[in-house]
Amino acid sequence: MSGLSDEEDLQTLQGLKILLVDDNLDNRDIISYALQSAGAEVVTLTCAVNALKMLEQFQPQVLISNIAMPLVDGYSLINSVRQGSTAYQDILAIAITALNEEEVLERACQSGFDACLLIPFNLEALIELVIRLTSKDKGGADLRGQGQI
Repeated sequence: MSGLSDEEDLQTLQGLKILLVDDNLDNRDIISYALQSAGAEVVTLTCAVNALKMLEQFQPQVLISNIAMPLVDGYSLINSVRQGSTAYQDILAIAITALNEEEVLERACQSGFDACLLIPFNLEALIELVIRLTSKDKGGADLRGQGQI
């Protein structure tokens, strides 16, 4: 990772709980592995239908969700999160999508995601984004509404 030693890489997300929602098995496995390797505790779901219940059970600090999923898409999920339980209205949320269209990226931020990454993306970039967002949550720079990072 840029700017981090190998020892720091292993601890960058230590203690962080992340809920990952993606219907693509390969994406889910690779992203989950990378986040866990960086120290995060990760729970994965194949669809957004059970995500609200899992938020209550798992109590993550970060939600990562694909946009284009069957049944309930990422937009609907983040709308439900932002309008739902006050305990999770302010969860840090990252959209991931293979839909490389400007309106998709804009809608992701307008829907309530804090950031959006285009698939394929560098896993180090995802980890660095999570670090920046969680640092913002602890008093760092506010990245809400900045779109694709």
